[in-house]
Amino acid sequence: MNIRLAEEKDIDSVIKLLTQVLNIHAKIRPDIFIGETTKYTKEELM
Repeated sequence: MNIRLAEEKDIDSVIKLLTQVLNIHAKIRPDIFIGETTKYTKEELM
């Protein structure tokens, strides 16, 4: 496995991963987390 720094071309995949993680948290703690959202916007990751 190669590990590298994320590049701009990876932003869509990073957003997808962040959404999946947040959905897991929202399922367990819907009082704190809102599903189908993400902590960062595409612009913030650029």
